Amino acid sequence: MDIIAVGSAMQDLALTPIAKDIFDGEFHNYKFWEVSSGGDAMNVAAACARIGVDVGCVCKVGDDLFGRSIRQIGEEDHVDMSGTVVSPKGRSTLSVHLLDGKGGRHSAFNLDPDVLLTEEDLDYEYLKSAKIVHYGSIHLCPALDGRGVATMFEKLHKLGVETSIDVSGTMDLMGGTETGYEKIKDALTHTDYFLPSWDEATDISGKDSCEEIVEFFRPYGMKMMLIKMGPQGVFVSDFEKSRMIPTFPVELAIDTIGCGDSFCAGFLSGISWGWSIWEAAVFGNAVGSMNCQVVGATRGVRPKAEVLAYIQKHIDAVPEDLRARFT
Repeated sequence: MDIIAVGSAMQDLALTPIAKDIFDGEFHNYKFWEVSSGGDAMNVAAACARIGVDVGCVCKVGDDLFGRSIRQIGEEDHVDMSGTVVSPKGRSTLSVHLLDGKGGRHSAFNLDPDVLLTEEDLDYEYLKSAKIVHYGSIHLCPALDGRGVATMFEKLHKLGVETSIDVSGTMDLMGGTETGYEKIKDALTHTDYFLPSWDEATDISGKDSCEEIVEFFRPYGMKMMLIKMGPQGVFVSDFEKSRMIPTFPVELAIDTIGCGDSFCAGFLSGISWGWSIWEAAVFGNAVGSMNCQVVGATRGVRPKAEVLAYIQKHIDAVPEDLRARFT
């Protein structure tokens, strides 16, 4: 298997367009809805599968309607869901997203502790079948945050598996008191690819420039780190060379839910094909740009050939020294 994503899985319900004054009246008429799987692990896994990568997901759901739907949607997307843990008493997470149709959103979801992964839920015989294991749920799986994910990554490195980590926002949604840095620092010495957003990277490091952030994380010995910077693109560093990789022009970002995860999926797909981190970042940018133009966390992710065609159509947005891969 190429990639296994570990962490949170949710049932997503997106409604659009929703005006900001929704609570001023008793009823509100929306024109479009989309049901999809969600959560960092499921988003990355589903996006990888849509690209055409052999991918699995390790997550935990309840034995309920939404849990069954999450597994069914994953299987329909050709994600290997055999690593799913089913909690007989937990309630699966339903995430409701209210979209204004112009890129703005408000979201609400529940997090039942009984459907959050623990280290005891992990099957290393399964995990070692992957080239790369990605964990993107810091703040959403408190039993794995900190020492849990550090232990997982240390074991994976001993098994010869590369590791990748993302952060799910800057707030502890479970009400914990540990900082983002405390939740991630022990895992970083066993991390190959670190993929935070700008807000997450500045929150964890306390630094306010990409160069300072890279220097803060240098002692951990990662292969690379990448800072997702939204419409500006991504700042990529292998700790010897650093550069900004601009993203692709998007006239209107309809739905930004899952765009960070879809970027991670595109980037890790490129790495799994043996591409350079710079080429993989270009591909990840394209996947994210295409995805934000469609409602649904991963509904805009397209197969590899279509992503390559999109890049070729917008080849002027690709740094000249990286164009050979895409032409």
